[in-house]
Parts: sequence; structure tokens; C-alpha cells
Amino acid sequence: MPKEQNMILDAQKSVEQTASVMEHLFRAPKPVKLLIPILAVSLLSGMLISFDQNNLYNTFFVNGIVILALPTYLSALISIPLAESLGGKLYLRRSMLLSFLSLLIIVGVLILFKGVILIFDTNIDILMIITFGYAAIVWLRHLSLLSTSNSSHLRSLPAALMQPLLGFIMLVIFMPPFGPEEVIVAGITLIIFLFSVIILTTLATTPMRKAFGVDGLMMVRYSLDHITEGGESGANEVEDFFESFSEKMDVHVGLIVFKKDGKIKSIMIVPSVHPGPFGMLGGSDLPLKLAKGLADRSKSVLVPHGAATHDLNLSSSKEKVKIADSVNSLLEKVECHKASSKFIRLSDSMDVCAQVFCNGILLIHTSSPNPTDDVDYSTGSAAREKASGSTGRDTLFLDAHNCAKRGSGCIYFGSKESYALIDLTEKAAEKAVEHLTDKIRVGYAQKTGYETEKGIGECGIQVLLAETGGQKTAYILFDGNNMVMGLREKIIAEISDVVDCAEVLTTDNHAVNATIGGFNPVGLRMDKDIIIKDVRKLVGIAVGDLEEVEVGMTTGYVKNISVFGHENVARLSSVVNSTMAIMKVATFISLLFAFVASAVLFLLV
Repeated sequence: MPKEQNMILDAQKSVEQTASVMEHLFRAPKPVKLLIPILAVSLLSGMLISFDQNNLYNTFFVNGIVILALPTYLSALISIPLAESLGGKLYLRRSMLLSFLSLLIIVGVLILFKGVILIFDTNIDILMIITFGYAAIVWLRHLSLLSTSNSSHLRSLPAALMQPLLGFIMLVIFMPPFGPEEVIVAGITLIIFLFSVIILTTLATTPMRKAFGVDGLMMVRYSLDHITEGGESGANEVEDFFESFSEKMDVHVGLIVFKKDGKIKSIMIVPSVHPGPFGMLGGSDLPLKLAKGLADRSKSVLVPHGAATHDLNLSSSKEKVKIADSVNSLLEKVECHKASSKFIRLSDSMDVCAQVFCNGILLIHTSSPNPTDDVDYSTGSAAREKASGSTGRDTLFLDAHNCAKRGSGCIYFGSKESYALIDLTEKAAEKAVEHLTDKIRVGYAQKTGYETEKGIGECGIQVLLAETGGQKTAYILFDGNNMVMGLREKIIAEISDVVDCAEVLTTDNHAVNATIGGFNPVGLRMDKDIIIKDVRKLVGIAVGDLEEVEVGMTTGYVKNISVFGHENVARLSSVVNSTMAIMKVATFISLLFAFVASAVLFLLV
């Protein structure tokens, strides 16, 4: 395999490895669901501290509720205003879960040392064991708050110390003798565990700081804010980071416009930018952004996926204005006629579809039933140029993006799949030109209101139905990021009695990826039967909306648009992956240091 191709595969693997980080995210349970578990764990653990069947008050109330449960509950509540007053962000869900996990660590320390006492028949002061447990949890609390609340050690420290300090206060009051010696040991142990966190975070943030000059923990915090709250939360800060390494490019854009009595009925826009990376950042939710930007021109705006990988993510959502401006300029010069052609499909190792609209040709690629990810910009450009050269017509290339599997690779220029796609595109374009017609009717239907977390964005499902030469063709566009394997075929089969031809498309909208797990193609989290039923209904509405129109196609370039740039995604992914690899080793080293240093301290006293 050529060296360049190996580099491409390594980059793709790196990006996929980075995306897998999202799989480790989880949603904290509702705080009310942790109230009883905290109480139950605390009461049971009270017996580990000291069980006295003649004094259940001490066993359960003092040991369980006062020493363990109360600091857990109070720290969960007090940490929120404390963190936010110092510029951080902390939600009750996270705070309650963090306090509960800290309680479990204390209980784990109790069980561990109780086991040591039983096995080795030794005597270890239970007060020192609890002291060690409360000191140890500052490691988890401080690291968590640095990552999710505020990346400043000083500003995250007060909230991190809240549970240990409350625990020490309860020990002083209810478990004498907790005197000066115990206070000194507790303080030194806290410092040891805090120092180990500083070592860990310094090592973890070094690769990102060296490569991009930013604090990686801060970027994690802003990204989590955006995933948690959506909207503008964290967006400006993350997009400022994207713009720091972005590049200016001219990218291809084209449109097909359908007019009825001189007024626009529908517009299909195919920009060769990537609608990522996630949430509302950059090019994510591009279909909705463009639909809003062009609302004064048409209420029916379809934005399928052009040829583009993550290298062509917009660096900020503001760049959408440049695309909308380019589309408005193209609309001013587009010429519309009734000329079109029948829908043509050619199949080999993949499918390529073609249909003439006015003086241009729409080209569509799908690999289904074989899964794949994006078609890169170079392959799409080469396919357009080859088809234009052989037909003398302008062309638009559209990646159906409708068959997903975890780890599916992209189609990069120079690969066997790329050359096969280019050749098949040329043949399909030539075939379409042979089936010209002089009349076209178009119908449109749309359904919105789906839950983004279930894989369909705010533009919902759109159906554009074109009737040419007695042939009805349905273009079914889902506002989502790819589609589970096999669903496309079921959809097409379901409407085969209504239309002659159909293709299922997705916008590749990465807004749906801002959810737990990250991987969220259409049909993964939503009932497939409901999806199929909705499509059939929409196709029926579109058939009823059929009316004779004129159609025009034109293409151009969005000038000087800011995108991630060539290989920057791979570079960013490599840095993130390096950080994750360092974290695994550094976490072990920092905890080992803290435990060994604390053990030496406890032996000395």
C-alpha cells in the first residue's frame, strides 16, 4: 500500500479513536435517585466504623448519618454556589454524583483496612482510617471539578475541599480524640493528594498546550457545557479555539431551484463543507442555519451532504453567513426551464444516481448496503469534473451518507473506491443525458418536531418528489448523521408502490452527536417502524403536492471561508489520543505516589 494511503488510514483511525471518547460520557442520575443509596451505604458503613449492638445510636446515627451521610449531602449542596461564585459551573446532578462517588471511596478505604486488620491481626486506629479516606477523596473531587467546572486549581479547590472538611469537622465533634496531631496528619494527607492531582493535570495538559497553546482541561469544560446546556453555552470559547488553527479556503457550492409561476417553491443546496463537529459548533446544524438564513427566499430548503470530511468543518457558526450570501448570489443568476431527465441508477460495488435538471446534472453516491462514512472533497471534485467533461453540463455531487457502522472509513481520493466512484459517476451522467424530457412536476413535504437525541435534527424529514417522463422519483432527506444499515432499503421498499425510484439521504448533521455515546445514526435510538411510517405519509403528501414547475441549477464557490483545514483534524485527534494515553499512565503514577506517601506518613505517626 502506498505510504500516502497508509497516512490517510492512520489519520482516519486516529479520528475514530478520538470519537470513541464520547462513548465514555454518561448522564448523571437525577439527584433524588441518589438520596436513598447515600443513606443506605452510610448506614451499612457505620457498622464498619464500630458496631455495638447495645448502642445502635452510635453505630447508625453517629457513624452512619453524621460522619458519612451528612457531609455527603451537605457537600453536594454547598459546592454548587461555592464553585459558581468562583467562576465555575456545577450542576446538582454532577455535584450529588461526585459526593456519592467520594462516599464510596471512603467506604472502600474502610473495607480495605478492615480486611488488613482481620487478615494480619493488627491494630489500626479507625479514626486514622476515616481521616485517610476523607483526605483521599480530594483527588477525585479536585480532578473532576478541574475538568467540568473550572480549570483553575485555586478556583476549584474550595469546592473540592468541601466534603473532606465537613467530614473532618464531624470527626472532631463526634469522634474524639481528633486533636492537633490528627489535624496535622489530615492536612498533610490532603496536600499529598492535591499535589498528585497537580502532577497528573500538568502531564495531561502538556500535549494540547504545546500543539495548540490552549488549556486542554478548559476545552473539556467548555465542550461539556455545550453538550449539557446546548445553545451558546461554551460555544464561543470552543469556536475561538477552532479559529486559532483554521485555514481559509474556497469551497464548491451548488443549488437546484424549483419555481412555480416565477416564485421559488423549493431549493436544494449542496455545499461542500462538513456539518460538524458537534452540537451547534462550527458547521453543525448547518441545514437549520441555512434554512433560517434563506427563509425570505423559500420555506422549503433542503441541505443534503456534499463531498466533505471533517477537514472542512466550519471553524465557527458565523461562517454560515458566507454560504447563505453565496447561495443568494447564485439565485440571482440561475436560469430556469422545464428541461430535465429521468432518474438513472447504475450499480457496481456501489450505486451512483444521476438526474438532469435544466442545464445541470445532480449526481448521488451511496455505498449501501455496505457501510461507509464521508466522501472526501477531492473525490467529489474529480467526479464532478469527469462528468462535466463527458457531458458538457454543470454538475452537483451529493453523498447520500445513508449506511453507517461504527468504524466505517471515508472514501479518500486515490483509493480503489474513489476511482470506482469517479468512473461510475461519469457513466451515470452520460446515461442521464440520453433520457431528457421537457416537463417536470415537483411536490414537497416535511415533518419536524423529532428529538435530536434520537438521531433526527430540527429540519426533520423532508421529501422532494420529482415527476419526469411519467417517472416519479422521491428524494427523502433526513436531518441526521448517517443511517443504520438496512433501514434505507426498508424505506425504499415501503414506498415502491407509490413511486418508481427513490433515494434516501442524510444531511450528516453532527448536532445529533452532542449526546451520550456520540454515535447516533438515524434509526439507532428511534423506532424504525415509526420512521418508515412517517416517510410513507410524507411521500403521499408530496404526491398530492405535485405541480408543474421550472427548474434551474447553478454552481459556484464560497470564497475565503474558514474551515478546520487539511490534516488539522488528524493533528487534533492525535493530540487528544496522546493525552488519553498519558492520562492512563499518569493517573496510576499520581495515585501510587499519593498512597505511598500517605502510607509513609501514617507509619511515622
